[in-house]
Amino acid sequence: MLATHLLSLIGLTFLLGLRHGMDPDHLAMVDNLTRYNAQAAPRLARWCGAWFSLGHGVLVMGVAAGLALLSGEHVLPHWLEAAGQLISAGLLLVIGLLNLRQAASPHAHPLALRAGLFARAARVSHPLLISMIGMAFAISMDTISQAAVFSMAASGEFAWGVAALLGAIFTLGMLVADAFGSWWCYSALQAARGPAYARGLTLAIALLSLTISALGFARFFAPQAMEHYEAYGLGVGLTVMGLTFAAGLLPRIAARLRP
Repeated sequence: MLATHLLSLIGLTFLLGLRHGMDPDHLAMVDNLTRYNAQAAPRLARWCGAWFSLGHGVLVMGVAAGLALLSGEHVLPHWLEAAGQLISAGLLLVIGLLNLRQAASPHAHPLALRAGLFARAARVSHPLLISMIGMAFAISMDTISQAAVFSMAASGEFAWGVAALLGAIFTLGMLVADAFGSWWCYSALQAARGPAYARGLTLAIALLSLTISALGFARFFAPQAMEHYEAYGLGVGLTVMGLTFAAGLLPRIAARLRP
């Protein structure tokens, strides 16, 4: 029974990381880093997402372990968590509307709030600096909430170790999503599909942001109906990004089928 519970917890934590890696800010920042390094450091470009998520994950693990050491009780008051949910849903709504407008522009490119703040910082070509950007991205209410969940899921003498382990599994899921994002962006740029890729990603971020924002507001106002909120968010993210990936392959498939 304990082994089954542990496996379920590990699986859920991995899916949470995968879902977090599809955050619009992550998608936009990984795109910015990959796009810059495709010219400045081609060998590094396809790994930008991996280095970014590693830096992000290190802070998550550290905060989770620290909270588990400080207290085994709830660290965040209920009202603060609720406020975080509303702020997150509101910001996603803004990001979605901005990207929806941007997708109609002749020079479409992904927009996101934190990615916009770190736009100049994205012009780096060293793994350590990319990881530090990922770490800076982790300084948010969202990260503290995730780390608090991991610390509360841990118990016993080595609770800090269990919390750090859950943080590492979360990071692995995030790494899969971010690494795939940078690989796909680099492949699109190498195939001279940069503008089409940028427009597709911009539209995908718009749809993803608006849908997850709607789910976030529904979770706040009807929590019982949204017990599986994270699963819904993951499903939406995989569907939207899967469709974007498929749409990016269509020109290549059409070219091969052409006589």
